[in-house]
Amino acid sequence: MNERQSGVSEPQGESQGGPQGERLGERQGEPQAPSRRYPRTFGGLIGSMIVLVAAVVGYYVIQNVLHDEPDGKPVAVDYLSTVRDIQGGGYTVAYPATLPKGWLATDANFTPGDRPAWGLPLLTDSGTFAGIQQEDLSVEDMLATALPNGARKGEDVTIDSKVATTWTSWSDGQRDHAFSTSVGKDTLLVYGSASVADLKTLIGLLTTAPVA
Repeated sequence: MNERQSGVSEPQGESQGGPQGERLGERQGEPQAPSRRYPRTFGGLIGSMIVLVAAVVGYYVIQNVLHDEPDGKPVAVDYLSTVRDIQGGGYTVAYPATLPKGWLATDANFTPGDRPAWGLPLLTDSGTFAGIQQEDLSVEDMLATALPNGARKGEDVTIDSKVATTWTSWSDGQRDHAFSTSVGKDTLLVYGSASVADLKTLIGLLTTAPVA
Protein backbone atom coordinates (compact mmCIF):
# COMPACT_ATOMS: atom_id res chain seq x y z
CA MET A 1 0.00 0.00 0.00
CA ASN A 2 1.50 3.30 -0.97
CA GLU A 3 1.42 6.44 1.11
CA ARG A 4 -1.57 7.97 -0.68
CA GLN A 5 -3.64 4.79 -0.17
CA SER A 6 -2.72 4.49 3.47
CA GLY A 7 -4.31 7.88 4.16
CA VAL A 8 -1.31 8.96 6.20
CA SER A 9 -0.58 12.57 5.38
CA GLU A 10 2.92 13.76 5.03
CA PRO A 11 4.14 15.59 8.15
CA GLN A 12 4.09 19.33 7.83
CA GLY A 13 6.80 20.06 10.27
CA GLU A 14 9.59 20.24 7.77
CA SER A 15 7.83 22.79 5.53
CA GLN A 16 7.13 25.03 8.53
CA GLY A 17 10.28 24.38 10.44
CA GLY A 18 12.74 24.58 7.60
CA PRO A 19 15.11 27.38 6.89
CA GLN A 20 12.47 29.35 5.04
CA GLY A 21 10.08 29.09 8.01
CA GLU A 22 12.79 30.20 10.34
CA ARG A 23 13.46 33.24 8.18
CA LEU A 24 9.73 34.06 8.10
CA GLY A 25 9.50 33.70 11.85
CA GLU A 26 12.45 35.93 12.35
CA ARG A 27 10.95 38.59 10.08
CA GLN A 28 7.61 38.42 11.83
CA GLY A 29 9.04 38.56 15.28
CA GLU A 30 11.84 41.06 14.86
CA PRO A 31 11.10 44.66 15.88
CA GLN A 32 10.39 47.08 13.04
CA ALA A 33 12.75 49.99 12.59
CA PRO A 34 11.04 53.34 13.20
CA SER A 35 9.93 55.01 9.98
CA ARG A 36 11.41 58.38 9.14
CA ARG A 37 8.77 59.27 6.60
CA TYR A 38 6.46 61.16 8.96
CA PRO A 39 9.19 63.20 10.66
CA ARG A 40 10.41 64.23 7.22
CA THR A 41 6.87 65.18 6.12
CA PHE A 42 6.21 67.16 9.32
CA GLY A 43 9.52 68.97 8.99
CA GLY A 44 8.71 69.87 5.41
CA LEU A 45 5.34 71.25 6.46
CA ILE A 46 6.92 73.42 9.14
CA GLY A 47 9.46 74.68 6.64
CA SER A 48 6.76 75.56 4.13
CA MET A 49 4.81 77.43 6.79
CA ILE A 50 7.88 79.45 7.76
CA VAL A 51 8.50 80.40 4.14
CA LEU A 52 4.85 81.40 3.67
CA VAL A 53 4.78 83.55 6.81
CA ALA A 54 8.04 85.21 5.80
CA ALA A 55 6.61 85.98 2.36
CA VAL A 56 3.44 87.51 3.82
CA VAL A 57 5.38 89.63 6.31
CA GLY A 58 7.75 90.76 3.59
CA TYR A 59 4.87 91.76 1.32
CA TYR A 60 3.22 93.70 4.15
CA VAL A 61 6.44 95.56 4.94
CA ILE A 62 7.02 96.43 1.28
CA GLN A 63 3.46 97.70 0.87
CA ASN A 64 3.78 99.92 3.93
CA VAL A 65 7.11 101.30 2.78
CA LEU A 66 6.04 102.02 -0.79
CA HIS A 67 2.54 103.32 -0.06
CA ASP A 68 1.53 106.10 2.26
CA GLU A 69 -1.02 105.38 4.93
CA PRO A 70 -4.41 107.05 4.27
CA ASP A 71 -5.00 109.98 6.57
CA GLY A 72 -8.76 109.44 6.76
CA LYS A 73 -9.61 112.82 5.24
CA PRO A 74 -12.56 112.88 2.82
CA VAL A 75 -11.75 113.47 -0.83
CA ALA A 76 -13.66 116.11 -2.76
CA VAL A 77 -15.36 115.07 -5.99
CA ASP A 78 -15.97 117.22 -9.06
CA TYR A 79 -19.74 117.28 -8.81
CA LEU A 80 -20.12 119.99 -11.45
CA SER A 81 -18.89 117.65 -14.18
CA THR A 82 -21.50 115.12 -13.05
CA VAL A 83 -24.21 117.79 -13.20
CA ARG A 84 -23.03 118.73 -16.68
CA ASP A 85 -23.43 115.10 -17.79
CA ILE A 86 -26.88 114.93 -16.21
CA GLN A 87 -27.98 118.06 -18.00
CA GLY A 88 -26.60 116.64 -21.24
CA GLY A 89 -29.04 113.76 -20.80
CA GLY A 90 -31.98 116.17 -20.64
CA TYR A 91 -32.56 116.14 -16.87
CA THR A 92 -33.06 119.15 -14.62
CA VAL A 93 -31.46 118.97 -11.18
CA ALA A 94 -30.84 121.52 -8.47
CA TYR A 95 -27.23 121.99 -7.45
CA PRO A 96 -25.05 124.65 -5.83
CA ALA A 97 -23.24 126.72 -8.44
CA THR A 98 -20.44 127.21 -5.91
CA LEU A 99 -19.69 126.01 -2.39
CA PRO A 100 -18.77 128.10 0.63
CA LYS A 101 -15.09 128.12 1.56
CA GLY A 102 -14.11 124.92 3.34
CA TRP A 103 -17.10 122.91 2.09
CA LEU A 104 -16.66 119.90 -0.15
CA ALA A 105 -18.80 117.41 -2.04
CA THR A 106 -17.99 113.83 -1.07
CA ASP A 107 -20.04 112.15 -3.80
CA ALA A 108 -22.52 112.80 -6.62
CA ASN A 109 -25.24 110.23 -7.29
CA PHE A 110 -27.71 110.15 -10.14
CA THR A 111 -30.12 107.41 -11.21
CA PRO A 112 -31.73 108.09 -14.63
CA GLY A 113 -35.04 106.73 -15.84
CA ASP A 114 -38.72 107.59 -15.63
CA ARG A 115 -38.27 108.54 -11.96
CA PRO A 116 -34.73 109.93 -11.76
CA ALA A 117 -33.01 110.48 -8.43
CA TRP A 118 -30.24 112.99 -7.70
CA GLY A 119 -28.21 113.17 -4.51
CA LEU A 120 -25.30 115.36 -3.45
CA PRO A 121 -23.74 114.77 0.00
CA LEU A 122 -21.62 117.62 1.37
CA LEU A 123 -19.44 118.40 4.35
CA THR A 124 -19.35 121.90 5.78
CA ASP A 125 -16.21 123.65 6.95
CA SER A 126 -16.99 122.45 10.49
CA GLY A 127 -17.34 118.83 9.37
CA THR A 128 -21.13 118.57 9.65
CA PHE A 129 -23.28 116.94 6.98
CA ALA A 130 -25.54 118.67 4.49
CA GLY A 131 -27.31 116.76 1.74
CA ILE A 132 -29.31 117.57 -1.38
CA GLN A 133 -31.83 114.98 -2.57
CA GLN A 134 -34.18 115.34 -5.53
CA GLU A 135 -36.61 112.57 -6.49
CA ASP A 136 -40.06 111.91 -7.89
CA LEU A 137 -41.31 110.87 -4.44
CA SER A 138 -43.51 112.37 -1.76
CA VAL A 139 -41.81 114.51 0.83
CA GLU A 140 -42.91 112.05 3.52
CA ASP A 141 -41.13 109.18 1.79
CA MET A 142 -37.96 111.20 1.42
CA LEU A 143 -38.06 112.43 5.01
CA ALA A 144 -38.32 108.84 6.24
CA THR A 145 -34.77 108.38 4.96
CA ALA A 146 -33.40 111.87 5.55
CA LEU A 147 -34.75 112.18 9.10
CA PRO A 148 -35.09 108.56 10.31
CA ASN A 149 -35.79 109.65 13.88
CA GLY A 150 -39.05 111.27 12.79
CA ALA A 151 -39.85 114.52 11.01
CA ARG A 152 -41.80 117.33 12.63
CA LYS A 153 -43.23 119.90 10.28
CA GLY A 154 -42.36 123.52 10.97
CA GLU A 155 -43.31 126.80 9.38
CA ASP A 156 -42.91 127.73 5.75
CA VAL A 157 -39.97 130.04 5.33
CA THR A 158 -38.82 132.36 2.59
CA ILE A 159 -35.26 131.83 1.37
CA ASP A 160 -33.77 133.73 -1.53
CA SER A 161 -32.91 131.05 -4.06
CA LYS A 162 -32.96 130.63 -7.84
CA VAL A 163 -34.78 127.32 -7.41
CA ALA A 164 -37.64 128.38 -5.13
CA THR A 165 -38.36 131.06 -2.56
CA THR A 166 -40.84 129.21 -0.32
CA TRP A 167 -39.58 126.22 1.64
CA THR A 168 -41.20 124.04 4.29
CA SER A 169 -39.04 123.49 7.37
CA TRP A 170 -38.69 120.13 9.15
CA SER A 171 -36.87 118.85 12.22
CA ASP A 172 -36.41 115.56 14.04
CA GLY A 173 -36.54 117.36 17.39
CA GLN A 174 -32.89 116.57 18.04
CA ARG A 175 -30.14 117.86 15.77
CA ASP A 176 -31.19 117.20 12.15
CA HIS A 177 -33.17 119.65 10.06
CA ALA A 178 -34.58 119.74 6.54
CA PHE A 179 -36.17 122.12 4.06
CA SER A 180 -38.38 120.93 1.21
CA THR A 181 -39.82 122.41 -1.97
CA SER A 182 -40.73 121.26 -5.48
CA VAL A 183 -38.76 121.28 -8.72
CA GLY A 184 -41.12 120.34 -11.52
CA LYS A 185 -42.71 117.04 -10.49
CA ASP A 186 -39.83 116.25 -8.11
CA THR A 187 -39.47 116.87 -4.40
CA LEU A 188 -36.29 118.70 -3.47
CA LEU A 189 -34.91 118.22 0.02
CA VAL A 190 -31.99 119.99 1.68
CA TYR A 191 -31.23 118.33 5.00
CA GLY A 192 -28.59 117.20 7.45
CA SER A 193 -26.90 117.73 10.79
CA ALA A 194 -25.48 121.06 9.62
CA SER A 195 -26.87 124.12 11.33
CA VAL A 196 -30.04 125.75 10.07
CA ALA A 197 -27.94 128.74 9.00
CA ASP A 198 -25.65 126.49 6.93
CA LEU A 199 -28.62 124.75 5.30
CA LYS A 200 -30.13 128.09 4.38
CA THR A 201 -26.78 129.21 2.95
CA LEU A 202 -26.71 126.09 0.78
CA ILE A 203 -30.26 126.72 -0.42
CA GLY A 204 -29.28 130.25 -1.43
CA LEU A 205 -26.60 128.79 -3.74
CA LEU A 206 -28.92 126.39 -5.57
CA THR A 207 -29.67 126.73 -9.25
CA THR A 208 -30.90 124.65 -12.18
CA ALA A 209 -29.08 126.68 -14.80
CA PRO A 210 -26.65 124.97 -17.18
CA VAL A 211 -23.21 124.48 -15.69
CA ALA A 212 -20.89 127.21 -16.89
